[in-house]
Amino acid sequence: MAGKKDIVWIADRIVAQMQTSLSAKLTSLQTEYNDGIVLDSIPNARMFVAEKQVLPALPFLTVIPDRSDAVPLSGESRYDIEYHYLTVAVADGGNIDEERLKKRMARYVRAVEEVCIDNRTLNGSVTDVMVFEKQYAPLLASKTGLLQEGQVSLRVQTHP
Repeated sequence: MAGKKDIVWIADRIVAQMQTSLSAKLTSLQTEYNDGIVLDSIPNARMFVAEKQVLPALPFLTVIPDRSDAVPLSGESRYDIEYHYLTVAVADGGNIDEERLKKRMARYVRAVEEVCIDNRTLNGSVTDVMVFEKQYAPLLASKTGLLQEGQVSLRVQTHP
C-alpha cells in the first residue's frame, strides 16, 4: 500500500492477524495451563472493528480505533511516521463460575497480547506494534449469566 496507513486500515490488519493467529495461541495456553479450563476459539465472524450495539454470541473480539498522532515536535512527522492507539477488547461469559470466568478472561487477554508481540509488524503492514497495558472490566451479572471484558491497549507505529 502506498501512502499513509490510517487507523481503520490498521484495525483491519489487527483483526486479520487475530483471525490467523489467535486460535493456535488459545490452544497453546490451554496446553500450558493444563487445568481443564477451555478457551473457546473466537470465530472470524465474531472479530470486528468497533463496538456493536447488539452483542454477538460470546466470546467475541473487537478492535477499537482510539486516536492517531503525528509527532510534530520530534521531527518524525516530516517522515510520515505516525502513532496509532487502538484497543483490542475481548468479551466472554455465560452461565459460568466467577473464578473460572476471570481465569478465562486473563488467558484471552494474554493470548491477544502474545499474538501482538509475536507479530510486531502485522506481516509487514506496520513498523511496530507495542502493547501498552491490559485492563479488566468488572464482572457484570444478568439473569442468564455473567459477562467479563478484557482490553489490550496498543500503540502501532507506521511509516509509508
